[in-house]
Amino acid sequence: MAGQLASRYLVRPATGICPTGWHLPSQEEWKILTTTVGTDIKEVARNLMSVSGWPRFGNGADAYGFRALPAGLTLRGSGGMSGGVSHWWTSSAGLQDSQSVAMIMEPGYSTLVTTDQLYMGYSMRCLEGALTKPMDTILTSLVIGGGRGRTLAPAFRPDTLVYRDTVPWTVESVGVSATALDTTSTSIWIQGILTNNVRIPLWGNGTTTIIKVVVRSEDGDSLSYQVSVYRPVAPPTFGIPWKTGITFGTLVDSRDGHVYRTVEVDGKYWMAQNLDYRLAGADSGSCVGNSIDSCAKYGRLYTWPTAMGSSKSSNAVPSGVKGICPTGWHLPSQGEWNELVENSGTPRSALQLKSAAGWPAPYTTNGTDDLGFRALPALGTHSHPGFMAMEEAGWWSTSSKNLVNGGSGSWPDGSYPVLLSIDHGFDYPNSGAHPETTAFPLRCVKN
Repeated sequence: MAGQLASRYLVRPATGICPTGWHLPSQEEWKILTTTVGTDIKEVARNLMSVSGWPRFGNGADAYGFRALPAGLTLRGSGGMSGGVSHWWTSSAGLQDSQSVAMIMEPGYSTLVTTDQLYMGYSMRCLEGALTKPMDTILTSLVIGGGRGRTLAPAFRPDTLVYRDTVPWTVESVGVSATALDTTSTSIWIQGILTNNVRIPLWGNGTTTIIKVVVRSEDGDSLSYQVSVYRPVAPPTFGIPWKTGITFGTLVDSRDGHVYRTVEVDGKYWMAQNLDYRLAGADSGSCVGNSIDSCAKYGRLYTWPTAMGSSKSSNAVPSGVKGICPTGWHLPSQGEWNELVENSGTPRSALQLKSAAGWPAPYTTNGTDDLGFRALPALGTHSHPGFMAMEEAGWWSTSSKNLVNGGSGSWPDGSYPVLLSIDHGFDYPNSGAHPETTAFPLRCVKN
């Protein structure tokens, strides 16, 4: 049954361990088969049994090609009765939840029986295609809403009974709504409450809340769906507070489940934290001091080719460069950074973007973090593991390139990636060029 529940009376959408597009037949479907092939238990057995392979009591006629073989059964791993009988499980339950219905066949005999010996090992036959009739105990929709635009895993299907979901760590409750196929003769119970729409409080960070949705029909049949909702551990702040009075959103990176805060600035949604996604391979992004805690605080540092992926440079607004940003987000261009630091032509000061802590004297001063952008003083590195000084300035890669005239300097003429910087010696953010091999933090913007 693969975790799916049995039905006492009705055809149950139990795919069990059958192949895709097939299902485990119910008691009713076995009855349809047996009444089609014979008028009594002897005729049914003869017409379904194979023409050879039954050495003990005689073979069958196999009139329909069903080719029932005497596979016997197992009892806690020990086989028995091979060559004499064949037992098959159905998807149907008996009068109690601890019982199931099985089909038994031997020469001259065939019948459906109820058993509570669910630990027995029986054979299986699967039935192709859709179920024979609609269910009055299945759902047509099941939604777990937490304001994050995520779907259940696996995707909802009426014949799938067990699901998982992950919410941002900031979500304290979720809305649960369900719709039954038969809305006239069924009732829906969510966490033991008679309702099809309710808000369920979640357990604390780092825990999983189990939500059960039970559909019950008038004739006493029921079907239970289950969703395990995981609420991650709240990320550490490292003594750097989040700006109060700001409404932060959340971004869940589907690649690794990492949860980031986001903030709206001038109609655009920016990550309010640096990206901390570890790529596979050697150039996975580096942590300051090779410390995981540094990655959690400052995000990872990426070279420009790694940040861009296979994309070409762009200064469009928006850039159109996904790079290594999460799905639905992109790497900002120099033009997009300029929009951020200049509010309709009025420059924003570095203090307005800098976090309220983490910028220690004598290099610089902390900011006011007016926008909730929480810019941290994370620079970068030219070569691993030679990290440049931290806590002095913050630099971020863009998707853009500019032409640089090296002149008498150490850089040759050419096109170089552009970075956005908040330096300790400047009152306003500025931009500059850097070699492609230099690794810097990243912020992503929602598409």
